[in-house]
Amino acid sequence: MNTFSIQTADTWPEAFQQDIALMRRETEESGDFFDHAITAVERALTLWHEEERLVERRRQRLVRELAELDEVIKKAVVTRLRTQAEGQSDPNKRSVWLAQADTIDYHSDPEDILQW
Repeated sequence: MNTFSIQTADTWPEAFQQDIALMRRETEESGDFFDHAITAVERALTLWHEEERLVERRRQRLVRELAELDEVIKKAVVTRLRTQAEGQSDPNKRSVWLAQADTIDYHSDPEDILQW
């Protein structure tokens, strides 16, 4: 396994898992020096999951609120882009700006506008 690939993580649980993997590899090479550290990180991972369960409802509510804010921002951008498109004197530019506003408005996933 490439060391670099396990030395990256996007979340704490992922970092704990990667740390355990790195220490296990070191344990194989140098005896049981890392055994206590592995146990501590495994416990940290367990505790993390327990704490996550305690705040899950709040997290879901916040995720929904953030998605709602993203939608508000997206709608405002579409509205402003359409308004500014109408102010364009070049009809080609105006039509492209309006089409782009429609594209943004139509899609719910940002990656969708990249599929052309």
